[in-house]
Amino acid sequence: LELLAESASINTVGLDFTEGITAQSLRPLKNMRLLTQLSLRGCNLTDAEMKEIGGMRGLLVLIVTDNPKVTTK
Repeated sequence: LELLAESASINTVGLDFTEGITAQSLRPLKNMRLLTQLSLRGCNLTDAEMKEIGGMRGLLVLIVTDNPKVTTK
């Protein structure tokens, strides 16, 4: 994801059903100023990853369905 985050022109990232995504691996995406859409369906996310995603202020569309470890806390 670090290499992806270096792109200045990407506004949509889809990583549906990708295993091994962690809060740390998502951090570089915060630097993607044009990122408005992020899809992480079925990636086995937890609340830690959701907290990291919460710091991505430019997102307009976020898809995180099928991640049963995410709670409402």
